Amino acid sequence: MISTAELERTLEYLRAIYPERQAELEPLSERIRSSSGRSLADRSNSEGHLTVSGTVLHVRTGRVLLLHHRALGLWIPPGGHIEPGDDSLPAAAAREVCEETGICGHALRPVCMSGGLQTALDFDVFTVPANERRGEGAHRHYNLRYLFLYDGPEEVRIAPDESLGYRWYPLDDPYVRRLYERIWSRLRQLVSLPR
Repeated sequence: MISTAELERTLEYLRAIYPERQAELEPLSERIRSSSGRSLADRSNSEGHLTVSGTVLHVRTGRVLLLHHRALGLWIPPGGHIEPGDDSLPAAAAREVCEETGICGHALRPVCMSGGLQTALDFDVFTVPANERRGEGAHRHYNLRYLFLYDGPEEVRIAPDESLGYRWYPLDDPYVRRLYERIWSRLRQLVSLPR
């Protein structure tokens, strides 16, 4: 189970690198302070809950893996809900990447961001529409983005119940630049692209 201390360290790091986004992080900070034992990762928490995603950067080609999300109809990085057995946030992101793409284990090289520890590279806060099939009303996701380097085969095995397809997008693609606008220059530094 993810500890409150890990969540607080993650938010502290994000506040330090995104001081201009304090207002976006405050609702999550408040939820951590007032959760009274109710897991922020529990998807039954209709006020909103934590999710994680894994940006997979192919270092030889300079491309990012995106999946065509079945329910949302968007091209997004692999990710999802934290499970009770996840022992850390980065491990949850790696598990989600593995489940949704088949890229697992040592093939994924986590990028260490702070003091030798892998921490979230970025975060998003967004509303997920109601899903009658799952009996879920509209709710907020506080998504923590983790980064993994990969240099294996580009053919991946998607989870067809979650995704309609996959695509390796070049970092210079306008959609990728918009999706990763806050961290795009950092991603670009990690690969050798023709100038």
